[in-house]
Amino acid sequence: MRESNDSAVPCERHRVTVDARRALASALDDRFRTEEAIELYWALLEDTNDLAEQRGLVKSLAALYGRKGTFDRLLSRLKLRGREASDMRTATLLTSEAHRSMDDLGAARHGSRTAAGREPA
Repeated sequence: MRESNDSAVPCERHRVTVDARRALASALDDRFRTEEAIELYWALLEDTNDLAEQRGLVKSLAALYGRKGTFDRLLSRLKLRGREASDMRTATLLTSEAHRSMDDLGAARHGSRTAAGREPA
């Protein structure tokens, strides 16, 4: 008789759902359905606490906001998200990642140092 691992099933389903949503967001991006892709990436960002996943999503968002010429709106939304969650450190790291994605390495470096507590915000 095989033992059941019921706790793994919801986790596995969640991963499939996340992967499917990420694939849909990428497909929307590829078809220049920018607004829809942005909102789906934001929904994915809100649904994860994993910093590595969040950084990957911010890279995608930075490209989309850059395409629209509204990169500053991404930065504002990341900072607002940080204030609302009382997690400015993560917001600063994600803002730094957004700058890095747009090849603004000076701003990215400053954000990383600020998050590490080496410089004032």
